[in-house]
Amino acid sequence: MRKIIIFLFIFFIGGSSVYAAKKPDWVNKRPIDNNSYIGIGVAEKDIETSEYIQKAKDRALREIASEITVTISSATLNQILEKAGVVKEEFESQIKSSTQAQLEGYELVDTWEDKNQYWVYYKLLKEKYARLRKEKIDKAIALSLDFYKKAEHNKANGQITEALQFYLQALNPIEPFLSEPLETIYNGRNIYLLNTLHSALQQILSTISIKPLQPEVAATIGKGLDDPILFEALYLQTPISNFPLHFSFLKGEGELIDYDKTAVNGLASCRISNILSADKMQVIKAELALDKLVTRDDLNPIIQDIIKGLTIPSVNVLLNVSGPQVFIESTELNFGNPLDVSYIEPKLKEKLSEFGYSFVDIKSDADYVMIIEAQSRKGSTIYNMCSAFVDVTISVMDMSTFEEIYKNTFSNVKGINTDMDKAGLSAFDNAAKQISSEIIEIMQ
Repeated sequence: MRKIIIFLFIFFIGGSSVYAAKKPDWVNKRPIDNNSYIGIGVAEKDIETSEYIQKAKDRALREIASEITVTISSATLNQILEKAGVVKEEFESQIKSSTQAQLEGYELVDTWEDKNQYWVYYKLLKEKYARLRKEKIDKAIALSLDFYKKAEHNKANGQITEALQFYLQALNPIEPFLSEPLETIYNGRNIYLLNTLHSALQQILSTISIKPLQPEVAATIGKGLDDPILFEALYLQTPISNFPLHFSFLKGEGELIDYDKTAVNGLASCRISNILSADKMQVIKAELALDKLVTRDDLNPIIQDIIKGLTIPSVNVLLNVSGPQVFIESTELNFGNPLDVSYIEPKLKEKLSEFGYSFVDIKSDADYVMIIEAQSRKGSTIYNMCSAFVDVTISVMDMSTFEEIYKNTFSNVKGINTDMDKAGLSAFDNAAKQISSEIIEIMQ
């Protein structure tokens, strides 16, 4: 019985002092070890979860990664990064993040905790890290070389799109090791792999040309093109198939299908469904769609930046844009009498002119025919103030299809004046303003 009491006494005393252990030396003073990378992490305790343990570990590993020196060993890499707009410090930061993510071979040395904090001590032998890193680099180079060989094979056989895909894929395995020389042997000669890949990519891209079948195309505001704009992709004057092209308005604005890839004959189509801008000269740009060769998810951020620095083939096509021609037939009656000067017709012409429309006197020459029928009616007179109302019907026909594309009635547009005739004219003026602000949305 006495032994049990002594045991319980020791148990409770020991349990109450579990956090009273003296801090180890490595908590008070960071140890020095010339043969190892050291990481010490600390995290505030959260009594509800044990996430603080992982936080402390992450911080310790981040310390180890920060101790591993990142130096850019290639002048060519510096040039590549500069051309891509990548700041050296940003590159080194990304390499360090990649280094931390790939750390392995580290060992847990010790842990310590009190009521408020949790501490962890890891180390990674420098010799072990160097050996493991070399193994990784060798594997990455081997995988990258495999893609490179496939790229060269496809290029030799005229499969240019496929070659580009393999060149791009060859960059990805070596991304964590871009700060290294990446020297290897290919076909019996020493090469620096990143330099070789970058040069091969830029060389093949520089020999690819994109040519429009028509360098200038006529277009009309508010309409699409009847025929697509055709572009031909060539490698050393040989058509390239499956070559992805991206289309955009370099100047102007419109609606288009922004992507197509070339057929066997090397041709791709840019289809424009609507011209929205009134600019007389607009520009369509066609360029290689690199994102269609390798998706962004397949490429690391640094590789994406390097690819952005490449000069990719592109070409422009000029759109000579003219406004649609409109024929307007207007009947405007003020209390049954034709107006000496129309109100609605000139207001509509003024608004449509702002958007590039022109006007013709012969219906058969028009792209659109607009019929306006407007008449006023008298309202009441109260305290010498007369009111009048205008009802307007507008119809627009597209002469290319002979279909009515717009029809609307504007009813009870009110005008007020001390004179009834002038009240009618005021109603016409108000109707003209309302209609001109709305019709352009239909005509565009």
